Amino acid sequence: MPARPGTISDPSRFRCGFSLIELVVVIAVVAVLAAIAVPRFANASAAYRLDLSTNRAVTDIAIVAVSAAAAGAPRTIEYTTAKDIYSMPGLERTSGTGTPWVQLGSSPYDTDLVRAQFSGSLPVLTFDGQGTVSSPGFIVLAVGREARRIILTQGSSGAVVESLELASPPVADVMPPITRVQGVTSIDLLSASPSASYGSSRTSTEPVTR
Repeated sequence: MPARPGTISDPSRFRCGFSLIELVVVIAVVAVLAAIAVPRFANASAAYRLDLSTNRAVTDIAIVAVSAAAAGAPRTIEYTTAKDIYSMPGLERTSGTGTPWVQLGSSPYDTDLVRAQFSGSLPVLTFDGQGTVSSPGFIVLAVGREARRIILTQGSSGAVVESLELASPPVADVMPPITRVQGVTSIDLLSASPSASYGSSRTSTEPVTR
């Protein structure tokens, strides 16, 4: 005898699916997981871009130093903070003609060239014919509040990379106060093998003001 609609034996009463409460719970769990994962992914992405741009900048500084020593003549790197670029006059481009240049503000770097200051407050780094620095100074690269300062000293063929934490993200190439030096890495430019990560060699948690 067929079951009447609405009775316990009526198959239509046992449909598979989710109730409204179950859907709300699932959505809430997904939202919580996203809130945890997205900032961590963003921080990892920022750290990756900053390491990538620092590695590129240090590598190019090393190339110019080696080129100066090989040619026995001065070589320079010219930085333009307003456009987040630098150029290397005297070097040949790997493709095409003209002066090699690097756009740090574009993909894959997406990094701010916050400051470039060398002798005479000029944004030009110079190596002499022996591959040593003849215009001491530094450049600062930043992604958000994380920054790297690459320091070149007079008569040296090396560079020091400081991993910095800034008080706030740079705005219009204005350098915010440094709240912490997170690590320091020393590099010999004439035999450089730049690291993919900076700041693990020596750390300091003492606040600094520079």
